[in-house]
Amino acid sequence: MPRKCQNKYRFTSWRKAQEFAESYTKQVSMLFNPMRAYWCHSHEVWHIGHDLRQRIDYKNGGQIVSND
Repeated sequence: MPRKCQNKYRFTSWRKAQEFAESYTKQVSMLFNPMRAYWCHSHEVWHIGHDLRQRIDYKNGGQIVSND
């Protein structure tokens, strides 16, 4: 179940959200799913979250692959 938006960071542009997601990814040593920016229709802002449709494959150099 997705986390409620009220406790998430809010960004006014996709670029700011994406920059934050990239910065977060560099600070955390291991993520199972990449971070990405997404539009929140409820608040009309950008949030960041884990992209559950993709995963990071550390066995193959940390490349992003589909979860399918």
